[in-house]
Amino acid sequence: MSSVKEAEVRDGLLLVNLNKYSLLKLLKLFANARNAAAGSLRQLDPKITAKRSLSIYCYQAGVVDGIDFTTHVEFLDHLKQWGLPVNPKVTKVKGIKKAIQIHKNLESERNEFPYEIDGSVIKV
Repeated sequence: MSSVKEAEVRDGLLLVNLNKYSLLKLLKLFANARNAAAGSLRQLDPKITAKRSLSIYCYQAGVVDGIDFTTHVEFLDHLKQWGLPVNPKVTKVKGIKKAIQIHKNLESERNEFPYEIDGSVIKV
């Protein structure tokens, strides 16, 4: 990262490893898990935020000065090299049929993830 002068990295905030009871309690206050995670950061009392099991996966560049990336996968690889968390489910494939299959696999596995998801993103 020595050649990078500035890097802004965007992330997805996650509520992780919540048992069903804790998740249901939070979802009574928020419309979905994403809003519950975001609402956790907006707490005026940091002790409440500290009690919630929050984590992130980095996925997008904002401003990056000092290095150019030719592909999104190359950027994600650099994030990992810099020690930032990237979702291990990110998969590069060729062709829409393979992308649809990966999406179906994620849909079938989603209840096993230690966090809630809305769906998957196919980046072309």
